Amino acid sequence: MARHLRSRPELQLRDILHSAAMHRDIHLHRLAASASDREGIARALDEFAATDAALGITVGKYRPDASAPAFIYSGNGSQWVGMGLMLLDEDAQFREAVEEVDALYARISGESILAELKARADQSRFALTEVAQPALFAVQVASPACSSTGGFARLPSAATASVKWRRPGRAAR
Repeated sequence: MARHLRSRPELQLRDILHSAAMHRDIHLHRLAASASDREGIARALDEFAATDAALGITVGKYRPDASAPAFIYSGNGSQWVGMGLMLLDEDAQFREAVEEVDALYARISGESILAELKARADQSRFALTEVAQPALFAVQVASPACSSTGGFARLPSAATASVKWRRPGRAAR
């Protein structure tokens, strides 16, 4: 594969990778290569072929009995100002999923997740767990609904969180 990557520069890397992933026989042993460019992938493959180990190479085995993938969502600390904004603007399915969570959350808390997601950096309250957790939840739950994920919305999922729901006038619990 390293030789092919180097000898066929006229072929788009994405086309080569698609063919390798989708149009090959299913073999027991698997290899995934990760690099910033075509030559980096070729170097990693060469190194792996020579040493059975290389930076950017992950190996595994095909498991026909394996369960379907599942999404595992992170807890507090992974939020950033502006997260999800591009998807809110560009992906109707993502936006609808966030709006659904926002409506449910607003009924419980009286606050808007969408308003927090759209807040300017100088007005962000993501440092507060009671703001960050619901925003993370909405973005992470909506992510599989994106049109770009190709229908992952029905896969199992789990979350790690310390959500503190509060109603106006009540302390967090």
